[in-house]
Amino acid sequence: MCGRGSLNYKIGGSPMEGGSSSGRELSCGERVFSKDDRKFLKYVESTTTHGVSHVFIGKSKIRRVFWLIILLGAAGGCLYNIVNRIMYLASSPTSTTISMTREKTLPFPEVTFCNLNFVRRSYVEERNLTNVFRSLAIIAPLNPSFNQTSCNQNVPMDVPVDFRTLMVDGRHLAEDFIVSCQYAGRQCTDDQIHPEITELGVCYTFNSGQNGQILETNGTGVRHGLQLLLNIQQDEYISSPGLDAGVKIAVHSQGEPGQPDENGIAVPPGRNAFISLRQRVTTDKSSRGMCKDTTDDFNFLRSFYNYSVSACLADCFLTSIAERCRCIETSVPRETVTSRFAGLNDCGISEICCVIEEFVIPGVCTVDCPPACNYTTYTTSVSYSAFPAR
Repeated sequence: MCGRGSLNYKIGGSPMEGGSSSGRELSCGERVFSKDDRKFLKYVESTTTHGVSHVFIGKSKIRRVFWLIILLGAAGGCLYNIVNRIMYLASSPTSTTISMTREKTLPFPEVTFCNLNFVRRSYVEERNLTNVFRSLAIIAPLNPSFNQTSCNQNVPMDVPVDFRTLMVDGRHLAEDFIVSCQYAGRQCTDDQIHPEITELGVCYTFNSGQNGQILETNGTGVRHGLQLLLNIQQDEYISSPGLDAGVKIAVHSQGEPGQPDENGIAVPPGRNAFISLRQRVTTDKSSRGMCKDTTDDFNFLRSFYNYSVSACLADCFLTSIAERCRCIETSVPRETVTSRFAGLNDCGISEICCVIEEFVIPGVCTVDCPPACNYTTYTTSVSYSAFPAR
């Protein structure tokens, strides 16, 4: 019997002529391999793949097992990275390119400004609506404890109120509210400012493009921008939910809802506000269809605004009011309402508590609003000074 020891592999032997094998007796530890085995062993000895020779012809079993573990681990890691890169490529990765250029002229944004008092006190008193607004001032603050049942018990439902007419006819008139308006050192024209119904009542919008012209600016600083002198007529204020006085100003691109209630800059009376802007234009050039540029699925703002995330969320909120309260919120232009809700009336006093509750309920809108394929945003920076100087 052979003692323990390593095998001596003989890969050079060959059969004798005539088909008989060599008659030499094998010594202990020697093996003669077939032709295929010899080819494999020759590959093992000559391959440049590191570690293969140690696995198959190593002298120690422990050494061969050790190298087998290393070889399998390396092969597994290589396979993992190959699969990972293939999956990454299949996900259509995109790169973001940010470029800064200096333009000779830039389109001036749309500016929406609102008086925080949405209806004049004299208008309310003339129509004996003081009790209605007094009750609304008590129940309107939006807090989690708001209850529609108690709201209905406190609001006088027998008083007919057309809120759309109320906001339009009872608004602070432009000739009283806007004392002075200048753009780039020139007086604003009447067709550059138009009223618009928002959540804050009737606001005024400058440079909306409805007159067929969007103003451009060719410089920075106050003398190249918009200058407004406003009279909030604080003696005409009624009790408002927030008891605030002043104006709210929203800066946004044309064709996008300003939403001064959410995004507006508050300016108190007796202050001069300087608002500097930084424009950012974003374009999605990927081919994955992750952006959106159509308002075809809107129920209310389809033909009034271009697609944007804010317009999508606003349309979702208006749809929620229409479905739950069975009325159309007064800030919606009637001509933009689709046939699905065309038969509904404007929200009146009998629906006011339901509408207020929609503002209170968190997560009313769950619709997916992807980013627009092309959109412009403005970053604002505000500083204040006292006004007037004396």
